[in-house]
Amino acid sequence: MNGLFNKPRRVKSTQAPSVMLIDDDLRSRYALATLLRSEQYTVHTASGHESWLSLFKSCLSVPAMWVSFAASLEPDALLLDWEMRDGMAVHVLSELRRHPLTQHIPIGVMTADR
Repeated sequence: MNGLFNKPRRVKSTQAPSVMLIDDDLRSRYALATLLRSEQYTVHTASGHESWLSLFKSCLSVPAMWVSFAASLEPDALLLDWEMRDGMAVHVLSELRRHPLTQHIPIGVMTADR
């Protein structure tokens, strides 16, 4: 993991860098969140947070909702599953890149080999 997010933006020296995971697969999300947390990242993910999970499900059907969600969390980076159902990742990425509140957030695109 060294070098993945070498220069987090807006991170104070006492605050761990934060990563927002957008993945509709529970196992992938859990594995990546566990790995990132072991490297001292703060991870925003749906597991364990009922309100987050509810919002996550809503955002899956309305890509523009990710903009307000990401803007409210202000993550240092975002990891997006490219293989989300219905090709949703393309729309989510487009919305995040288009909006001034989220266009500066570095986005990594990932997928699990099925």
